[in-house]
Amino acid sequence: MVSKGVWIILAVALLLAGCGGNEGAEEPTIAAPPTAAGGDAVATSVQQTVAAIAVAQTVAALTSPQPTLDAATAAATAIEPPPTEAATPTTAAVAPSPTAAPIAASPTAAAGLCRVIGGVNLRPGPGVVYNPPLASLGPDTQLTPLAYVPVGYPQGPWLLAQVQPTGQLGWVSALPQYLACDSDPALLPPPDVIPPTPVPPPTAVPPTPTRPLASAPPDIDNDAPGGNFPSDNVLGEVIVNPTFLFRMDVRDLTFGNHEGAGINFVEFSITGDGVDYFRREGTAGYCVFGGGEPTCNPWPTDDQGRYTWGEGGPLVQNGEYFASITVDAQRDDPEFGNSWNWNFPFRVTLP
Repeated sequence: MVSKGVWIILAVALLLAGCGGNEGAEEPTIAAPPTAAGGDAVATSVQQTVAAIAVAQTVAALTSPQPTLDAATAAATAIEPPPTEAATPTTAAVAPSPTAAPIAASPTAAAGLCRVIGGVNLRPGPGVVYNPPLASLGPDTQLTPLAYVPVGYPQGPWLLAQVQPTGQLGWVSALPQYLACDSDPALLPPPDVIPPTPVPPPTAVPPTPTRPLASAPPDIDNDAPGGNFPSDNVLGEVIVNPTFLFRMDVRDLTFGNHEGAGINFVEFSITGDGVDYFRREGTAGYCVFGGGEPTCNPWPTDDQGRYTWGEGGPLVQNGEYFASITVDAQRDDPEFGNSWNWNFPFRVTLP
């Protein structure tokens, strides 16, 4: 069997041959089909007829204008290529779309600045209990404030800061006499962690010495002439206490009902074995070792805690002593004058 390509070549050849004749030439006619006796001739005639039809169709296709596809038809009839794997992104920057909204950057706190005014300690925590200091910062030292606590240990506002010259971190007092800042430190956030408050080691406290025990006066005598108080308007009492020894509570009711009313001064004299102590006291209530407003001074001691008769006086020893207390009054009594006196022995027993 003859292939299709051969038939097309034969058709073109016949076409060319037909075109070469005169325009008035008669159309070639197709011979009548042969008889059965001539089978090969019939086959050849059929093949020629088919070839002629094919040539006519070919010529019509070549000479008639070809329709064009619009864009929609072409898109509908186009075959989508198979998907390909995404290409590996390169390091080249991709320009953002001009209509895309910009991505906001995370806000950062503005860096502040503090200046040391006259000198301050840099401590490991917010308070003076954090000892020893990390450093001593001189005037005009620049600090970057980082965090703030309103009340440190034991008190006052404190600032966590970084020393600009050295980068060292620590806490400084935020009181205005120590720091000058370009913004309010109280607006800073609190620190993430506050160091634990150190517990100061116990300090050795010397034992409080026990005061010598002074026995109460066995008797209080009035040495004024007549042996009695000048009048019922004068009140007087010797108060004995182991802390301050003696206090003279005396008043003249003619001048008022309070200690020292109408009294100029009181003199104390204590004598004993090697002891001759004297003190004039003008402040009520009148105390043998001073004070009296509002309380008496305690019994003096030396640098070893031993009791003495007055500041720097001889050491107090166990034994018998004699006290003489003289009151000088403003009123001059016609019978007794203005001086009244109490005299009595007493005993001191050291603990």
